[in-house]
Amino acid sequence: MSAPARVLVVCTGNVCRSPLVERLLRQRLGTDAVDVSSAGTQALVGEPMTDPAAAEPGRARR
Repeated sequence: MSAPARVLVVCTGNVCRSPLVERLLRQRLGTDAVDVSSAGTQALVGEPMTDPAAAEPGRARR
């Protein structure tokens, strides 16, 4: 069995864009064959995803 492919989504703070894209990409791929994660070049370590970004995937499914 081969290792899954990996995708790293990067933005600056890792609290809005990259975690949102991580969630959307993971949802749309719908497979464990790709390991999706996010990071920030100046990450706000310990900070949660912003509320508007966290709410977006629910609306994207409509």
